[in-house]
Amino acid sequence: QQLYLLDDLVFHWMSAFEYIGNLVGFSYYGEQRSKLRWKYLRLCCVDPSYEQRHLKGDEISTSLVAPHVRSVHEYLVSWLEEHRAGLFHYRSDAAKRTATIPLSDTTVARMKVGTPKSFKMWVAKSTKEPPLRDASLAESACWLSNTGLYAGKTILWALRRDLMWKKALKRD
Repeated sequence: QQLYLLDDLVFHWMSAFEYIGNLVGFSYYGEQRSKLRWKYLRLCCVDPSYEQRHLKGDEISTSLVAPHVRSVHEYLVSWLEEHRAGLFHYRSDAAKRTATIPLSDTTVARMKVGTPKSFKMWVAKSTKEPPLRDASLAESACWLSNTGLYAGKTILWALRRDLMWKKALKRD
């Protein structure tokens, strides 16, 4: 069975958002917060008192980044976390399509390939995108990659704008 092709992308995107958390933490608080991680970045964005207690400031919760982090978490990262936890603790998410691959003149292998049902259900439930009902594994992987790139890019652009704005304020 093909169990890991799309799942690998889930793990990679979770890592990417962890690094975004680190970058945002470092950008606002320097070296001591260069390992902020996504979970704590999100907490700063949804609960300003968390940032006050743990980071002794309000740089993140009042930034242009905060609404984007909240939105991306709700739209994408929460599902990635849930899906990853399910893969670790409960199940593999097998697909239903089957491909037959000849191994020799007399032997063939049947491999399940395609987009896992839970992924298709999440896309249909969580987005305004057309359902991936008949999407191939490659189409689903491209969709997840494009969605992750867009989500990460919106946060990074907001970070860039915020830092440039703060830098301009310091010059004045």
